[in-house]
This record gives sequence, C-alpha cells and structure tokens, in this order.
Amino acid sequence: FGGVQPTAVMVLDLSPGLDKVLEGFKSKWRYNIRLAERRGVSVREARREDIGPFYAILQETARRDGFVVRERWYFEKLWDELEPRGLLKMFMADYEGGPIAGILLTAMGERVIYTYGASSNEHRNVMPNHLIQWTAIRWAAENGYRIYDFRGVSPMQEGRAVEGHIAGLNRFKEGFGARYVEYAGEFDLPFRSGWYTLWRKAAPAAISLRRKLKGGAAEAD
Repeated sequence: FGGVQPTAVMVLDLSPGLDKVLEGFKSKWRYNIRLAERRGVSVREARREDIGPFYAILQETARRDGFVVRERWYFEKLWDELEPRGLLKMFMADYEGGPIAGILLTAMGERVIYTYGASSNEHRNVMPNHLIQWTAIRWAAENGYRIYDFRGVSPMQEGRAVEGHIAGLNRFKEGFGARYVEYAGEFDLPFRSGWYTLWRKAAPAAISLRRKLKGGAAEAD
C-alpha cells in the first residue's frame, strides 16, 4: 500500500440493520455465504490457542500473495493486551475437522477493524472467506458497533484500481456493500535529507530481501 498505513479503505455502515446490510451484498456474495454453509463450513470464535493455527495459515497466505508478516509473538502479545479488554476478536473457519481460514478484528469506539485475514490454499472452493466475513459483520452489528472497516485496498482512479496486483481486494470488499474512502495519506518531513534519501532507497531493498529469504525458508521446510 505504500507508507505505513493504507490511504484507501473500504467501510461498511452497519446502522441500517443486518437485514439491510445483507441486502446490500452482491448476489454472488450472498450465494457464496449459503454455499459455504451447505458444504459444511463452520465459523467459531477463536481462543488463544488458535493463534498457532491462525499464524500458520497467515504465513501460507503471505507466501501466496507476496507480503511479509510479523513474527508469531506479535500476535500473542496483541491478544494478551487487547482481548481481555474486549478490543480484539478472532474467528476461525473450520472444514472437515480443521481450520482453513481466520480473521482477526480490533475494535475502537464505534468501529470494528478487519485487521488481519488468512486463508488456506486448500478448500478455497467452499468459500470460507465469505462466510467468516459475514459472521464477523453480524457479530459487530449485534455488539453495537456502527462501522465495519475492511481496511486497505488499492487507491482508485477513474473507477479502476491503481495497484492492479491487489485489485481483487477491492472487488472482494466491495462485494459486501462497503464504501470506498480515501484519506490524505502520510507525508514525511525529513530533518536530514542525506539519511532520508538513503532510507528511501534502502527500505524497499530490505523488504524485498526479507521476502526472498522468507520464501526460501518456506521452500526449505
């Protein structure tokens, strides 16, 4: 997405009520939710011991989609700090006795934020991601939250995603009736131009190297 936080997000207004929210989904999305249920996908609220399976699926997602994930201890710390205060909720989707997808939500004020999502390469045809999102949206609405924030997507220009490699995120989140919102973004004020220029050049190279090293480690496993 560039920078630290995405400048473009998708948000879903929950205030009209769940019936109206569901009506706002694209028909294919409603069909996929029913399909997942018919094929035996079940979604449950996660416990702390689910962090391990969730993280394994998140790593699988990262290898497939080409992004870098934080270390496992970060998610354990996130749970320990936020979950007891009611500021974190995690859901897992199970199929044929094992987890195949998960999402981690954080909450602030009247907003629930879809912070992390993970899905296995296997059984994607049973549509766990549609059902798990609908479960999370229902939970948010039933617990009094007004906004379900799908978070980052590609910025749009003339109705098209600028970052084509993540255009699928836009389509997926828009299918739930979410509204596109673009913020001003982040601006740097460098105090030492030489160091700043070096950082701007070195940071992308470091990220690319880390991705390659993680990818190589995954193949070695």
